[in-house]
Amino acid sequence: MEKNLASLTSLPTPLPGPATIDIIIQILESPTTYLFGELCYHDAILEAKKVEEEVGVANSPYKGWIRILYIFAFHTLADYKEQKSFDSCLPDLSLIMMRKLRQLSLISLIGSLSANSVFKYSQLKKELFLEDDSTEEIESLIIDSVYKGLIEGKIDTINQEIINVRVGDKGGRDIIINGNRFDTIRQVLNNWLLSSGKLLEEIEENICKVKADLNVRTS
Repeated sequence: MEKNLASLTSLPTPLPGPATIDIIIQILESPTTYLFGELCYHDAILEAKKVEEEVGVANSPYKGWIRILYIFAFHTLADYKEQKSFDSCLPDLSLIMMRKLRQLSLISLIGSLSANSVFKYSQLKKELFLEDDSTEEIESLIIDSVYKGLIEGKIDTINQEIINVRVGDKGGRDIIINGNRFDTIRQVLNNWLLSSGKLLEEIEENICKVKADLNVRTS
């Protein structure tokens, strides 16, 4: 991200379309970048966003990629599908981008619900716009997300579900600073507190069992 941001800041203002598009595509396809807020709130990108909103995607020198960047930062695949249905000029996503947006959508889905939830594959396929016969794809998506620290959970291949699922240490999403996202933030924090409380209860219970066992052995 730092390298791409440096490349962006070195460009003349207003940002030239092709160079800006190239940088955004590189960022969205980067295998290690899942946060985009720093770029979205950069003065040059904010100015480019204003231009794209004024002239529309079809006439924008950025061809809709500014809006795509903001979708990756703050929204989900469902939002992309909805906006695409209203504006066919919005760019198509590469396979790499589509997979990443599914992972970001998965983070948002998990973060909005209670801790240690159980998700059926069928539910995830629906939320992430995957076909009914895409079991291998959904498992691959989950495993990759767990490996990268985006989510935590255990896959139950027999019952086709992921259990004890929660947002991982590296699974944060960008926040709209001037938007109405505080209720979502509050819910995520409440879920985290609930999960932490349950973990502490389990630890204290195990400590009591160990002490009781030691007392029996020494008596």
